Amino acid sequence: MKPRIAIPLIACLLFCFQSSLLAQFASSEREQSIYQFEHKAIPYWLFQDNSTFFESISQGGEKQLKTVAQDMVDKPFADALSIETIEEGQSYLITFEEPLGITLCYCAIITRTPEGYAYYTLEKTFGSDDDDIKTMYCAWTKEGAHENYGPRNYTDPESFTKEFLSNQQEQ
Repeated sequence: MKPRIAIPLIACLLFCFQSSLLAQFASSEREQSIYQFEHKAIPYWLFQDNSTFFESISQGGEKQLKTVAQDMVDKPFADALSIETIEEGQSYLITFEEPLGITLCYCAIITRTPEGYAYYTLEKTFGSDDDDIKTMYCAWTKEGAHENYGPRNYTDPESFTKEFLSNQQEQ
């Protein structure tokens, strides 16, 4: 095999092998369950249950959410979950365990809007030593669409909440 062909071929094989390992890791049953809870179940409840979910959270429904999290994922995931009030009756921060896989959430915000409700997420993303990107600021819509507002360099709930509040003031 000629060296000009061997080096790109080896690089391609290594990349494919690494991608395959990443896909296996990211698609563990536990991570799939976490993804379903954070990206499918919460938005579904928020947008489809005629305010019951939001009102439950606003009235201290953390215990019920933790019970469902334990049923869908496991006890350690449920134990790490917490809810904090951003603005009483208006916006709440949900904090999850630190995500291992990309697309999983550090935290999320549910909020009441003039049109109904909104669901924002701070999701782990690919980063590199060359940049400071750690997360993506995203949202899920009532129609089930995923919106991406771009990369962020923070992972903490306080920075996420601060940016959310700043965005709300601009609207």
